[in-house]
Amino acid sequence: RDLSKRQLRDQLQAFAAAARGADVALLYFAGHGAAVAGENYLLPVDIAGNTTVDVMQDGTSLSATLATLRGS
Repeated sequence: RDLSKRQLRDQLQAFAAAARGADVALLYFAGHGAAVAGENYLLPVDIAGNTTVDVMQDGTSLSATLATLRGS
């Protein structure tokens, strides 16, 4: 709950490790997100601001997260 950028990254990495080799894994994110230039970002509670640059620097890319889960 209410994770910082570092905590969100650590939890997503732990989830990816736990899901490795699974046929199905479900990631449920109940929080804020933003779309910038066609990319979706999961936003931590400690994001610096609300500009495009803030989202891209402090948000967690959803496509990168899904690639990690797929083992790419």
